[in-house]
Amino acid sequence: MDRSNSTEIIQNHYGTGDNVGAKYYQAFQTLTPQHLVKQVGMVFSSIRDKDNAKALIQMEIIQNTENLDDRARSILRILSIHLGLTDPSSTDNYPALIHFLSTANSDLESDICLAALLRLDLKNGKLSDAADRYKLADKVGEYSREVFYELIADSDTLEKEFSQKKLIMKEGEFSGIIRGAARVENYQLLKLAAARLSETFPSYNSRAFSLISDTFQVNPELTKSQSYFITRSTKEKIDALLIKTEILISESRGKDPRLFDIAVSLLQYTGWSYPAITDTCWAFISELEKKHPDYATQLHIQYNEDFSNAPEIIKKINQAKSNNYTRQEIAKTIVNSQSIDSDTFQLLFETLTPAEIRQWLREGGIFSISDSLERNFIEL
Repeated sequence: MDRSNSTEIIQNHYGTGDNVGAKYYQAFQTLTPQHLVKQVGMVFSSIRDKDNAKALIQMEIIQNTENLDDRARSILRILSIHLGLTDPSSTDNYPALIHFLSTANSDLESDICLAALLRLDLKNGKLSDAADRYKLADKVGEYSREVFYELIADSDTLEKEFSQKKLIMKEGEFSGIIRGAARVENYQLLKLAAARLSETFPSYNSRAFSLISDTFQVNPELTKSQSYFITRSTKEKIDALLIKTEILISESRGKDPRLFDIAVSLLQYTGWSYPAITDTCWAFISELEKKHPDYATQLHIQYNEDFSNAPEIIKKINQAKSNNYTRQEIAKTIVNSQSIDSDTFQLLFETLTPAEIRQWLREGGIFSISDSLERNFIEL
């Protein structure tokens, strides 16, 4: 992100970063046959550690166990769908789940299975099927309602459901409303639902949703102007957001990618120095670089002087700073060039003196930058 440009700081960060595995753990502990409880618990442990590859292997081992009946296999299939460990295009999914739903022994089994079917519809791009399936269901529970709120319901429906049921909603249903509100860009509803969740079910997850809500609220102020034109009050809001983000990154041990989305976006937008949060990002650099490799590279340079993954232009700048002969050779190349593009103009300022730059311009040197405002700023 170019910090010189106004931008939306948070976009589409309302997914399953709140750890879908944790939500289903207790339910599947209840449904799983006793002799598989320990193995299923290991799958959930891997999901909590964001190690889906390990979880997939563990699930395959369990599913290949000889002493599984059809019911146990169906429960494991449902669990795999909820945890994102099943190929949604598999032709075996629908027959197995529909049969299980028709023979469910409890409301919990029906609810978990219906929720899995809804997710399966959506993963296969069948939104209308998911909506119809939800409407046709004889009975829906908290898990299927959560999926409906999160991925299917429109803005008016979400507002109506929240208004009528907010006093009796369970934690997962609040989470579904919040993610659904973000999906349909109803940020006022998101704010109200996040506040109600924090009040009714205070937890790490409620604090994370509260942070996301606060970030969405400040977005309009940031999109109006570039970072160096924002007001003092907006800066104070950004400071507060970064403080909350740093606390939650530490608390989650860097396992929640939503927090890095917010931290990196705000840091790159402002360009300001925040040692506390950059120190924390560096402490969890292995998690950060999974989704933000470019920013991770910046931290590798800042904290470890490691330029191995840096863009070539950054490597050249470092070489120019550390080796006078290299600087002179680069300067000579620039002086002999008729134009400099936006990718290499930084070398101009690192290798030439102000007098040499003015001389290069007088001799016809130009900046080949399409954005006239950026070009005029650089020339100035």
